Amino acid sequence: QALPIRICAACVAFLIVRNCIAFPFAMAVVRFALVLLATAGALRLSLAPDDERIVLTPQGPVPAWAVLDEDWGEAGDIQAKRHIDPEAQGFKDEARVLLEERVAVGSRPVIYFVGDSLMRHQYQSFCELATGLFPPQDDTWRVPGWKIMHNCSSELGYGVFLWSPEYAADVVDVVRSYGHPEPTLLYVVSAFHLMHMHPNFTMNKIKLKHCARYKDDLRELFDQTRRRVPNVGLTVMTPYAICESAYRDSWADLVKAHQQDPRVATQPCIDDMLNETTGYDKATITDMCSKAWFLRDGSIWIRDMVREVVSSSADLPGGAPSLIDGWAMSDGDCDHTHDGRHWYRFNWLQLSQLLHMNK
Repeated sequence: QALPIRICAACVAFLIVRNCIAFPFAMAVVRFALVLLATAGALRLSLAPDDERIVLTPQGPVPAWAVLDEDWGEAGDIQAKRHIDPEAQGFKDEARVLLEERVAVGSRPVIYFVGDSLMRHQYQSFCELATGLFPPQDDTWRVPGWKIMHNCSSELGYGVFLWSPEYAADVVDVVRSYGHPEPTLLYVVSAFHLMHMHPNFTMNKIKLKHCARYKDDLRELFDQTRRRVPNVGLTVMTPYAICESAYRDSWADLVKAHQQDPRVATQPCIDDMLNETTGYDKATITDMCSKAWFLRDGSIWIRDMVREVVSSSADLPGGAPSLIDGWAMSDGDCDHTHDGRHWYRFNWLQLSQLLHMNK
C-alpha cells in the first residue's frame, strides 16, 4: 500500500512544479514538500555520474557529493560526536588565547577554510571559538554554482567556509566575489571526495582529473593565491588516515574484495572510466583507479603527495606553506572514529596548530 502512495505523492509534486513554477510562494511550498518526500523515502533523487546535482535536505539544497558526509542533522547530534576530552579542551583554550593575542596587537585574522567535511568541522570549531555558538548561528548556506559557502564573524576573527572537494586556483577570487574581506590565511584540504569505493562511491571523470593533477593543482593554488594576496598565510592539511575496519555493509564487502585481489576489485573502476571520455589513457586510468581507493593506502598516497608539494615549495614568494598532518594524528586511532574517516576529537588540536603556525 505504501508504494502507490509514494508514487502518487511524487506525481503530485511534479505537477505542482510544472504548473506553479512562476509563483515563488508555490515553489517554496513545493520545496518543503520535496524535502518531506525525500526524508520519508517517497522521493529518491538520483546522483549524476559526475556528482553535479543538488539534493534537498532539511537545511536546504546540498550538492550530491555532500551526501557522503553525515552531519547535516540537528546541532545536538553534531555536538554529541565531537568528543571533547580534557586534552581537547586544553587545545581549545590555547586557540582562544592565540586569537586574543592577535587581536590585542591589531591583527584580527580573516581565515578561509576551503575543502570538504574535514575542513568544515574545523571551521565550525573556529566559529564556536569566535562567537560562542555551535554550530554557527546562521545556518543559511549559500550555494555559488554547486558550492556551499558560510561565514561567521566577531571581534576575535572572521571565518569563511567554502565547500570545494578539489583544489581551485581561483578560490580567493570566488570567496571575495561574495563580499568577504581579503584573507590573512588560506587553509585547504582535498582528499576524500577524490577517492572511490567503486561502484558504491564511484570514480568519475572529474575525480579522475583531479587525482591525476593533484600535485599540479595544489602548486597552482599556492602560486595563484600568493599572486593575488602576497602576504597571505598558506596551510594545507593532509587527510586523516582511514580505518576501513569501521566500514559497514557494501563498503565492508568492497574492503574484503580488495584485500583478496586488488586487481580484480579495481577492474570495474578501470572499465567504467575507459568507457567515459576522460582524456586520459589506459595506463593513467589504471594508476588512478588503483591508488585512489578510499582506504588507508589511498590516504597514504594523498598524504605523500601533499608532503611532496609542501617540501618543494620552500622558495615560494611570501614564505613556504605550512602543513597540518591529520594523517599522523589519526593513524591507528580507530577507537575514536564512528565511520572510519572523521575524528572530531582533533579539531581543536588542528585549530591550535593552525594559529601557532600563522602568528
